[in-house]
Order: sequence, then C-alpha cells, then structure tokens
Amino acid sequence: MSINQTVAEMEVSLGEKLKLLRLNKNLEQKTLAARAGVSVRALRNLESGAGTTVKTLLSVVRALGRETWLDTVAPVATVNPLTLTTRATPRQRARRKGEISRTLPAPLGIQAPSASSSVAPLPVHRPVPLRIKYRQSLTELMQMVVVHRKSLEEAVEEVLVETKDEEAIRAIAQTELDLLELYNCVRYKISREKTHSWILAGRPR
Repeated sequence: MSINQTVAEMEVSLGEKLKLLRLNKNLEQKTLAARAGVSVRALRNLESGAGTTVKTLLSVVRALGRETWLDTVAPVATVNPLTLTTRATPRQRARRKGEISRTLPAPLGIQAPSASSSVAPLPVHRPVPLRIKYRQSLTELMQMVVVHRKSLEEAVEEVLVETKDEEAIRAIAQTELDLLELYNCVRYKISREKTHSWILAGRPR
C-alpha cells in the first residue's frame, strides 16, 4: 500500500492481498468463509474492496493464519512513552532582563565541573581534633626532642597530656618529626639552625 492512496484504493489493495493469500492456500471463498465464520457475501465484499466490518476482517485474517500481521499495525514499544516525560530534564525558568545569575563563577584558574562530570570531589583535609587540643603541648614536645635532644618518651611524660591521649600524641609526634624540615620548623618555633643540626644528627628521638 502507498501512503498516497485513498481509503477506497487501500480497501481494494487489502482485498487483493487477502484474495492472493486465499488462492495460495488453494481455498475457495466458500471454504474460507466457513472457517472464518462469515458469509460468502461478506468475504466477497472484503476481497473486492466493497467495504466490510472489522470483525469480518479479523476473522478472515485469523482463518488465513496471519494473526501476526496485526502486530505490525502497532509494534510493542520497548520504552514506555510516559516514562520519557517523567524523566525529562525539568525546564529552567528563562532569566529576565537584568536579572543576576544565582550561580557563582568558579574561582580563577579552577574549572567548574559540569552537571554530567563524573570527577570525584577533592578530599578535604580536616585537622585532627587532638592536634587542636594539644597544639601547645605538641610545640613543647617538638622543642624538647629537636632542641634539647630528649627522647620522645621523656618528652611525652613531661608535657601536659591526658593519659588516655598519650599514645595518640606519641603517634602524631612521630609523624611530625618525620616530616620536620627547614622550611616548616618555624611552625614549632624552632630555628633553622637547630633543625638542621638535629637532621644532620640522624633525627634522634
């Protein structure tokens, strides 16, 4: 069938196709009409394109064993059209003239991630609570080890630290002593000379 055909022409074309199917199966009109449960006149009208009912059409199509033809009329959708409307991106309100965008620009030199970006957020390094609680004690401890060359155990015993926190402070101090260099020694109020001398001595603790 052509999309340019009229309805009457499409009826004739459909009737001819059904008639051809009947002939290919070596069936007479009377035989097919009986199988379909319709009158011979109704079948004759269908094949000649003289008009018919949907019931007659369906009965004849089934009698010819072509029920699958009906599936081509409206194929089963693989995606529910209704879900497309619910998943659609919500419309954004158009910005009025003179209205200032509420989205802040990214800082200079930093590219703002797009909505579809899968880049993981940068980790935020938060200070260990004990570093804040014992900031002064850690400074004194570092000075005792680096400047006065006391052992770490002696220094931990002398500074003001709660017993339950001694092990944690000892571990923190070990890390800080490993990382102590000339460029960061001022953090603990230790001179570069004392720090350099302590490093040359092999970082004793």
